[in-house]
Amino acid sequence: PPPPRPPPPIHPLKSGAPLQGDEARVYELVTRRFLACCACDALGFETTVDIEMAGEQFSSRGLMVRELNYLKVWKWERWSARKIPSYYLGEQFEPTALHLHEGHTSPPSPLSEAELIGMMDEQGIGTDATIAQHIKKTLDRGYVEKRVPNNTFHPLPLSRILLDSYTRMPQAFDLGVPHLRAEMERDMGKVCSGQMTRQECVDKTVDMMRGLYRHASVNSRCLHAAAAAILARPDASSWAPQRLSDGSRPSCGKCQGLMDLRVRPQGGGGGGGGGGGG
Repeated sequence: PPPPRPPPPIHPLKSGAPLQGDEARVYELVTRRFLACCACDALGFETTVDIEMAGEQFSSRGLMVRELNYLKVWKWERWSARKIPSYYLGEQFEPTALHLHEGHTSPPSPLSEAELIGMMDEQGIGTDATIAQHIKKTLDRGYVEKRVPNNTFHPLPLSRILLDSYTRMPQAFDLGVPHLRAEMERDMGKVCSGQMTRQECVDKTVDMMRGLYRHASVNSRCLHAAAAAILARPDASSWAPQRLSDGSRPSCGKCQGLMDLRVRPQGGGGGGGGGGGG
């Protein structure tokens, strides 16, 4: 029998003018996504300039956007860069000024839901019909949590333990990277197109997962070590005691006894508190 046809893409059927709140935002996301898929690619030219000055190498790049096309509709994606003059190969020029700016790197900010969906789509994980289900599973299973007011995702101890244990294991263990799931998605797409049978897809996935499970079982000590490191209770005895802004000591929300507030020194990776009793 012919392979089952994939479900049609989610698309708008009528005006969403009466909708409000989250329903209106979901409708806007679906509609803009559908219209963006129907639009043409954005067009632009990128120029990369490599410069040698007094034996030092410098590089810069700029972008000239000719046509925004789908970017006019899909407002959650930006395509912009610095503007630079036009250069030709071998050109010599005299700089008008030289500036040395001091700065430092900073960690990336937590992912929003729109950013996460974009990264999953870029990696080939999930479809329009399943991406939301994937995200819900990570929340329900306690891997991450979504925090207000920006609705950004933050890892919980369970996911940190798993990822840390994977890096501790010898040899290549790629269960924590997106390529494995993306390969499974591609195989399921081949089933839909008739390039692979359902049983071949299942057998390949089971064989791959069986090998990863055996490798993890043999190296279960790495999981125990990661859990011990992440769940270890910090020693706050050397942390400086502090008071609340009004000069008082905090009280326990359960027994109302006074508590000791201690702050971890900067560079220790966050704040901490002590306990009391009543």
